[in-house]
Amino acid sequence: MEIIRKSAFYLVFLFVCFFGLWVKKAEALPSLWTSDQFQINPDVTWNQNYPSIACSNRESKCLIVWRDKRNDPGGENDGANDSRFYGANSNADIYGQFVSSAGSFGDFIIATDISSPKVDQAMPEAVYNSVRNEFLVVWHEADPAATSPNNNDFCVQGGYNIYGRRVSPLKELLGEKIVISEAADCQWKPRIAYDKDKDMYLVVWHDFRHRATNQADSLGKEIYGQFIKGDGTVLGGNYLFSRDTADETKRAARYQEYASVAYDSDRKKFLIVWMDDRETTVSGFSHDIWGILVSFDGSIFGWGKNFPVYRGSGKSENPEISYDLKNKEYVLVWSEFLSNRTKVPKMIRLSPEGSVIGGALDIDSAINHPAFPAVGINPDNGERLIGYEHGNTAFVGFLQTAAITAKSVFSPWTYARPPIAYNNTGSEFFSVYSGASGGFARLYFRRIKIGDVPVTGSPTGTATPSPGSPTNTPAAGACSCPAGKPAKNKGNTNCDDKIDGVDFEIWREEFLGSRTTQSADFNCDSKIDGVDFEIWRENRE
Repeated sequence: MEIIRKSAFYLVFLFVCFFGLWVKKAEALPSLWTSDQFQINPDVTWNQNYPSIACSNRESKCLIVWRDKRNDPGGENDGANDSRFYGANSNADIYGQFVSSAGSFGDFIIATDISSPKVDQAMPEAVYNSVRNEFLVVWHEADPAATSPNNNDFCVQGGYNIYGRRVSPLKELLGEKIVISEAADCQWKPRIAYDKDKDMYLVVWHDFRHRATNQADSLGKEIYGQFIKGDGTVLGGNYLFSRDTADETKRAARYQEYASVAYDSDRKKFLIVWMDDRETTVSGFSHDIWGILVSFDGSIFGWGKNFPVYRGSGKSENPEISYDLKNKEYVLVWSEFLSNRTKVPKMIRLSPEGSVIGGALDIDSAINHPAFPAVGINPDNGERLIGYEHGNTAFVGFLQTAAITAKSVFSPWTYARPPIAYNNTGSEFFSVYSGASGGFARLYFRRIKIGDVPVTGSPTGTATPSPGSPTNTPAAGACSCPAGKPAKNKGNTNCDDKIDGVDFEIWREEFLGSRTTQSADFNCDSKIDGVDFEIWRENRE
């Protein structure tokens, strides 16, 4: 039984043993409590990756959206170097699922086109609209005219465009698909922020449109954006944000890419940041982080000049910005690619005007190759939770206003940025991440609280009972099945002749509370949780 009890944590245990990683103990620092890891759509036979998450402040639920390969026969298990991963050869769709503290509520399709020719959708991003109690999801989508298997020719033919769709908390798709940009060449990786004061969105992305008319300008990549009303109405046309500081009628030189945007509800402005190598003096790339402050009151569009946010010693990659409502400042995280080929996740605080407060903080400088940090902020007290990739491993760090106060292994693996959102109805953070399981990239999420439940001495990721939690003694025979049947402690919920999907459905209903029995308490600890799920998963037929 003890071996089975520990099976849910064997990946974390092996990782810590082989790589010598550590967890700061709670006697000196605030603790990080995490729920059991919950898998979205167990045992899928296709890739699910590049997730995003946004939480409602009215409902006890959050929306997770992701890139999904279920409708791409032969390309279900693509990789970043696979010809089925990108462009005309790929046919990914955008799916979503609502999650809460109780579990998940079934996925639904947001964007798909499985007609011929197939059309690829990828890189979704979601944001919550607190005025209308709905969500807006944006993504990039292949132009039907872009059919070349050569990626460069694919972009020249039209490449990717940017679209959006409104989604209700009841999984309803509202209105029509929103056309955000159908400019020439490729538009890539949209990000979004919401202004509740004006019920308006700002979507930003990096854009190749100038390359389409000048192929010699192979380094032409700019940051563009689009304002959208809360009802989905597009306001005006796309606007160029990355401009030459000496002559604002011109676009900035070289590459500007991977933008992020946040809204300051105190000063009614957006801050956009991006990777920028306009000042590079060496061959190749040496990106800094640049930004611009913009405002729009529905008729008057105002902006400042482009300005350098951070000039580092390496290549500053993949910035993500959030606004801290409690402390009236922005929090910027990114990955710094150093000359020794290590990647250090960093954080910096910015004033409402975009100036640096203090200096850049290494979130984790002791371990090589971490990357793609993400940040979530509790608007009520300014708690900050940062997640980041380390190879195929995710960590989290809890930050106060200037320094890390606790960090912990969050998951034994992840691919790319693990997005984080604060769920104020549950007073907890949610994070979603994609990790390898059964040969496919599958989605998982966790609930995380700071300083809530002591975790000293517990394996990271273990849900530790709160002090005073009831401990029930299981009834005799509750943890066993009749002789000749697969054992209850192997995952046989209904004590029939096999461990299968029926047993999972019973576990799911008991976990979500729609069934009041405890037939799926496989380890007999009087709880229906992720440990029981892992027992079923390990022994299913």
